[in-house]
Amino acid sequence: MASVERATHLVTLAAALTVATWSPGRASVLQAQDVRPSSATASQNDPRPAAHAVARTAPIVIDGRLGDEGWRDVPVIADFRQHQPDEGLAPTQRTELRIVYDEEALFVAARMFDSEGPNGVRKQLVRRDQLLNDVASDKIAIVLDPYRDRQTSVWFELNPLGVKGDQLNGEPAFDPVWEGASGIDSVGWTAEFRIPLSQLRFPRDPVQTWGFQAWRTLARRNETSMWAFWRRNEPGGAWRFCGARGDAGLPG
Repeated sequence: MASVERATHLVTLAAALTVATWSPGRASVLQAQDVRPSSATASQNDPRPAAHAVARTAPIVIDGRLGDEGWRDVPVIADFRQHQPDEGLAPTQRTELRIVYDEEALFVAARMFDSEGPNGVRKQLVRRDQLLNDVASDKIAIVLDPYRDRQTSVWFELNPLGVKGDQLNGEPAFDPVWEGASGIDSVGWTAEFRIPLSQLRFPRDPVQTWGFQAWRTLARRNETSMWAFWRRNEPGGAWRFCGARGDAGLPG
């Protein structure tokens, strides 16, 4: 596990996002702001989308259901683009993310819609990390670059049965302590992440910007979609992540 570095004042997320300000004791709303065309084929040269997070103001239980008060009114991050098979086009199924934080952890809620309902959800019950390089199961992955050095990728994933995967720069021996849960329902499936800040390395700067990316796997169609888009013939990775920024009072 990576050693701990705690920021003393603020934290920012960066991915394919633009962020707002997080202030101690004040929930600064992050507005999801997509500037890419919704129907045309996307390009990695399109303006990067923006997303904002909010401070947690109510309890969130990591149980794979998204009904907690803490998720209410949190702005939605959407408008993923296909990486495979139909590069640059809108995915065949919608994905929605929400990001919340507090002084101890980062929370992410994910809703994976499926037009075939629970019958369309592909799932496998295996051990941790066994699905990292496998597209036989549906998955949602959150990828962080806390230093925003455009070289670091801290990967956390869940499948519909709550199987975890995590890796640091492609190394699956990285096994941080974090919470995750999933659920399948009538319109697809959901996932919740709680990633303690103690499990991440990030700078001590009073204001920070992190890199952020998200990937969805739709197994029945061999479809992968991404939020911070780049093409298959272009170099990708953390340097194409975008940013979320804000103020958060974190313990030193």
